[in-house]
Amino acid sequence: MKFDKVKIRAVIGLVLMITAILGMYWWENTGRAEVMFTEVLVVKKDMNVGDIIRLENMKKIKILPFNKLENPLKEKDIQSFKNKKIKQFIPKGSQVTKEMLADEDEIKKENPSIFKIPVECIESYSSSLRKGDKIKILTADETKELGEFKVAHIKDEEECEITNLEGLIEDNVFKRDNNSSVIKFIEIVATLEEYKKIESEIVSEEKQLLVLQKGEF
Repeated sequence: MKFDKVKIRAVIGLVLMITAILGMYWWENTGRAEVMFTEVLVVKKDMNVGDIIRLENMKKIKILPFNKLENPLKEKDIQSFKNKKIKQFIPKGSQVTKEMLADEDEIKKENPSIFKIPVECIESYSSSLRKGDKIKILTADETKELGEFKVAHIKDEEECEITNLEGLIEDNVFKRDNNSSVIKFIEIVATLEEYKKIESEIVSEEKQLLVLQKGEF
């Protein structure tokens, strides 16, 4: 009888140990994310003013609850918003809220927004370009002027703002050396109509634009 009690205790101890191990495994692989994180939809790529939100352009990620935006777009909302268009620039990996969408006639084309131009489309530009600079954009053959714009952001491949190695943006263009990274995108402030004019010149992967910094024109 005594032997049976010892045996039963050993079995119970073994069961408890296995349960604890399985519990730790579940917590590390699933439980932590389920308890501490919340699931949201984010865009897979940069979305510009006038673009339409589609489910295939979005993905689910888990974030901490306090990083969740108020009134976010949910998967079940996509169908009801299928005819809505984005009324502001939304960077890749960002959440979308219902307030960011509107009917086409509500989007005033004269209102400026931020648009991204990849440097692969640009024949020539200054590596000293920084946020706040004034630029002029022309076709690469200089036969057509596409407008003058303010630079909203200069980003690297990781979507980080380009600065000097100290993290500062030097005002004097001739002192801008030792960049923190290589320029990948130039983001400009423009109206949708102005951006469409630029976009119409980018018909292939060839370098078709020329960007002049203030002082060069």
